[in-house]
Amino acid sequence: AAVSSLAKASEAAGTPAAAVTTGPSVEVAVTGAAHACSAVGSDCKQSRCCLDSDMHCFARDASKAICMASCYPGPHPDDVDDPQLPWSCHMLIPGSTTAPVVKDTVAAVPPARPVPAHNASTVADKHGKHCSEIGDDCTSTGCCKDAGHTCYEKSKYFASCLKDCTPGIHEDEAADLRQPWTCGHVDPKKRPDDGKNVPDISFFCWAVMRTEPDTDGTSEMNLMVAQYPKSAGIFGCDQYMVFCDKDQKDLPFHYTVVSFAARKNVPGALTATWVNADDFISAWDHIVANDDWMRNDWLIKADPDTVFFADSLKRHLKQYDGQRQSGNGVYLRNCQAGPRGLQLFGSVEVVSSTAAKTLGVNKENCRNSIYHGAMGEDMWLQKCLDQSGVRAIEDYQFLADGYCPSAPAIAVCTPPRVVFHPFKMPDQWMKCWHERRGAR
Repeated sequence: AAVSSLAKASEAAGTPAAAVTTGPSVEVAVTGAAHACSAVGSDCKQSRCCLDSDMHCFARDASKAICMASCYPGPHPDDVDDPQLPWSCHMLIPGSTTAPVVKDTVAAVPPARPVPAHNASTVADKHGKHCSEIGDDCTSTGCCKDAGHTCYEKSKYFASCLKDCTPGIHEDEAADLRQPWTCGHVDPKKRPDDGKNVPDISFFCWAVMRTEPDTDGTSEMNLMVAQYPKSAGIFGCDQYMVFCDKDQKDLPFHYTVVSFAARKNVPGALTATWVNADDFISAWDHIVANDDWMRNDWLIKADPDTVFFADSLKRHLKQYDGQRQSGNGVYLRNCQAGPRGLQLFGSVEVVSSTAAKTLGVNKENCRNSIYHGAMGEDMWLQKCLDQSGVRAIEDYQFLADGYCPSAPAIAVCTPPRVVFHPFKMPDQWMKCWHERRGAR
């Protein structure tokens, strides 16, 4: 939980401050003896800080807190103490040697007054089309397209473009959404490639995510939650959507629930990983029916464990400007020597909007004519696009995929490759992201 301005002011003045709570939160005393910050994965309830700047100290309860890249409320199956105990996921801050005290009450406050707006016109001019629409979640952009609106925070998980904002409950919200608004200003996010000649190309990016951890302990949800605050991966695109198998009220990003039937280790399968074509066909049903998403120049599907920068990929795709709208559109083949003729690896699928429209017209024919009961979604997509007359561009230089036999080994995530896969743990994913970011 963020520390309030009262606590920050008291800390700056060098005077003790009372514990500050904003709804369900962790009591944090501002003064106290210092402790060395904790390593990744170690207990940080005393230090309340982490050595790695990409990690945060998240509390389970008063007895345990761990340095992690992200945290989702609820039981953690990998919790060695008790996998059934729910985590509060309150973020601790340094400054106290006392154990965290989880509270559910809010101290009495004077009647709230509307928070004045920022000069939104300046923000809109700076970020243009990358800012958020009225009423949309603006957490990842920090700005609004409309000059008369400002990005106000409701919680650390949600902010919205509003004309003004009064702290507390907003009675115009649906009953099940009525949680107090902090109404703090969300600052405009600096895009990773601001001012570096990014082509005027628009992306709709999407991913399919399972909420439950895999049998090996990896978690797609942990990966996505770690990426979101940094506008990393698909969250750096002009528009994005996560397709999820279950309704999760605490996910800090927009998502659409689809029916999942993915299976692994299927005898006779035409894939070494997941038999999941039906799940992704269901996602494509949603995508091709959404005119707003289809107005983008390219549609990019990336797996949760795929590392990429949207702006770097835009620069790479600039070379295909004259081809992406011709005929039935184009898609990129990304692995020269895949098994069983597969050359479109599903770690990242780059499809022009014209090709996506062609897919929309032909997907029912593909669904019925291409047997996909033992097939991965990437093979089904390649076969359907080929069958529908979409032209394949052989581009084997932009993806470094550890599963592709002809791709180079990934020692360090650096150019000339633009996309990297697989990185299944949040700390591994962020390490690769930082390496590629620093090499641009």
